[in-house]
This record gives sequence, structure tokens and C-alpha cells, in this order.
Amino acid sequence: NCFMNLEGNLANDQEGAGQNNLEKETGWTKLENHKFDENNFYRIVDEKGFEDFLKTGLVKSSATGDAPNFVEDINIGGRPTAFPSFSKGAPGLSYAKKGSDNYIFESEIPMYKKGDIHPTTGFPIRSRHWAYRPIDQETGEVINEIPANMIKNIYKIDPEGSLYIKK
Repeated sequence: NCFMNLEGNLANDQEGAGQNNLEKETGWTKLENHKFDENNFYRIVDEKGFEDFLKTGLVKSSATGDAPNFVEDINIGGRPTAFPSFSKGAPGLSYAKKGSDNYIFESEIPMYKKGDIHPTTGFPIRSRHWAYRPIDQETGEVINEIPANMIKNIYKIDPEGSLYIKK
């Protein structure tokens, strides 16, 4: 965390060439007033989830679920899904882990949520989870591991709330 906090401070404190050098070293470009695409899908992961993606090249669900995460007295953590959950139009920032870097995967592939019409069966999707999930257009199966080629962009939010995009 120390390095990431330092990076955020350096990026804010240095102007011009210093910041460009820092961005070259890290491979992240700071974004100002970024608007997420309302038609795309977003998944937030913590540093552990991002490291797993770098190692495997796959966006996956947390097998064990997350640590408890309370938002307005409701625990939104600790509930694993068989598929990586996405939100539409913007990342669900309530899922971000406080005090550390979080990463956002953006995808343009079609995704579906409970109640939507299933692309292969034509029936409404029944599920206990409301999150969007990718469905294989040929087999009709939920895609449980999303390969890197289905990810359009990767973003990072530092503990101060600054947003970066991976080059």
C-alpha cells in the first residue's frame, strides 16, 4: 500500500515532466472527470483480485466471497457468486475496499441480470443474484471466468479516490 499511496501523492504533487515519468513507470494514466459508458459493464476487485487477473489472465468470482463490507448497515460482502458479478453503466463503488487500491474491469460483451430474457432460451433469467453476468451466446451457459480479450479497459482507484486507466 505504501508505494501506491506514494504514487497517488506524487502524481498530485508533481507537474509536467515529473508526472509523465511517473506515469511511464507505472503504466497508468490519471483521468479527470471521466464518464463511464452507460452501455458497458463494470466489475470492481481489490488488489488480491487484480493480482489473480495478472497471474491467470482471467476475471473470476471470489471463490470464498469477500470480507464483510457494510454499506448503510447492510453487509454487501461475504457472498460469493459462481460468476463474476458486474454492474451496468458505472462501477458499483460501494464494493470498493476502503483504504487501498481497487481495480475496475470494463467489458462491452453482452451481460444479463435476473429478470432479463435469456439470449438462448428466450425465458426470463431466474437467480438469487441481481448482478449482471456474461452468458455464452452459443451454449447459453454463464461464463464463470472471463478472459482478458473480453475486457475493454482496466481502471484503478487509489485510496484518495483518483481514477487511472491502464495503458
